[in-house]
Amino acid sequence: MAQKKNIIVGAANVWVAPADADDPTGDALYVKANSMGTVLAGVDDWRNVGYTMDGVTVSYEPTFADVEVDQSLDSARTFKTSMRVTMATTLTEGTLENLAMAWGQADPAARVDAGDTTTGVQQEMDIEQGGLGEAPLERQLIAIGNGLEGTLGYHERTYYVQRAIQTDTSTHSLRRAEATTFPVSFRILPGDDGAPYGTITDRARQAGWA
Repeated sequence: MAQKKNIIVGAANVWVAPADADDPTGDALYVKANSMGTVLAGVDDWRNVGYTMDGVTVSYEPTFADVEVDQSLDSARTFKTSMRVTMATTLTEGTLENLAMAWGQADPAARVDAGDTTTGVQQEMDIEQGGLGEAPLERQLIAIGNGLEGTLGYHERTYYVQRAIQTDTSTHSLRRAEATTFPVSFRILPGDDGAPYGTITDRARQAGWA
């Protein structure tokens, strides 16, 4: 039976952390909190990227090959030959941290107090050259959006991936009447020993949660 409460509407918030940060989805706080964002806001390693544009796009791209035989006009069998998962969005807050993420670089040094009179520099980031054979920088990502509708409002759906790399070309413009935005498209890699790319979790809101 068709149910309109199963239609998901709404944008997601995106959080990012270094590859070696703890996975907060199994934390006891996650069970009790009203939102995953409530947990992440209290964890130093995790950072909210701020406003985004055009939503968050998750792409699941399997590739299959066909086995064709003389006796059939269609394929006799198909088998998977490759897999690719991506997560893309457009960052609209022009911080150097967001720019570094769009370029696949490490986060820049922490901000210096705006009142620093030693150098006058608040923050800086190198445009890195890299080297031959250099492995791309991995990050963890969590996208938090609305889930299915429940008795107390929308549930929460969380997309968590542990190995996200940004290797695509990233272009941004400095224009008179437009915001400077950073498009990012992350290639998601699977875990070791057959581990999944990540986890999609639906959580029902309950009365009394923080």
